[in-house]
Amino acid sequence: MAPYRYAISLRISHPSIDPAQITAELGEAPSHLQKAGSPHRTPKGTVLDRISPESFWVGFESKGENRTRDLPAGLRALAARLLPHRQFLRSLRDEGGEVEIFVGWFAAEQGGDVLTHELMSQLADLKIDLLFDLYVSKDEASPE
Repeated sequence: MAPYRYAISLRISHPSIDPAQITAELGEAPSHLQKAGSPHRTPKGTVLDRISPESFWVGFESKGENRTRDLPAGLRALAARLLPHRQFLRSLRDEGGEVEIFVGWFAAEQGGDVLTHELMSQLADLKIDLLFDLYVSKDEASPE
């Protein structure tokens, strides 16, 4: 299997919830948050000339590489951490929110991995979508 690196994070958007409630429920400090109705800020904190139409929360960030901890292992670990919050995550969806795991995949060549039906079933039960951003570069540092 070709070497790759990855970064994952949980992203939640919701029409009205206070991001502080998400933080309190999940017990995780976010790396980025935005409250619906407040001035919109970029991830670096720059205030933009518009109002945020929804609340946004990002947390549970982690990184890995397939030589030491492959992507499926990273996703399984995150799913296990989120399982105690199943009802809360599902309620966010029921209220019109979105819950997704962002996956940044960094590779120097063609490759991949397998997301088993068991893993996908766990994420589906939590009502979590997967979002993949692929970054393929000949300059990507290879662990080999």
